Amino acid sequence: MSAPMLFVSGGKDIRVFRKPVKESWGDVEHEYLFTLEDVALVPRTTKTAEGEGFRGRVQAGYSVYLDKWQIEKLQEDDEFQIAMDDGTTMVFGLDGSLWGGQWDNPLSSWEPGFEVNFKYLRYVPRPTGVV
Repeated sequence: MSAPMLFVSGGKDIRVFRKPVKESWGDVEHEYLFTLEDVALVPRTTKTAEGEGFRGRVQAGYSVYLDKWQIEKLQEDDEFQIAMDDGTTMVFGLDGSLWGGQWDNPLSSWEPGFEVNFKYLRYVPRPTGVV
């Protein structure tokens, strides 16, 4: 069981899928593994041109904040499905390393966790007839 990160309130649930080994008959659906609950999700942006300020920024993915128990269950090629506030579902892949940016607290031994970056892979359409 993973210990929740104490500073997160109202985070997103992230469903984790793992791509199984390719069979002789072709590709197999991604296998659902588990859900990371109440994860802090922050949009990452990138500049498109100098001097345009905030208007020149484009969303490049998301940063999520995970603790070491959550990261230990993940693999580099896992896919992450997130239900957005508007009802759409997006699928993301890892952008960089799982163990990339560890946040340290200089005032105590508390470990806030790791910053992990996601990149957009695809949109999951809603089933027909669902509003």
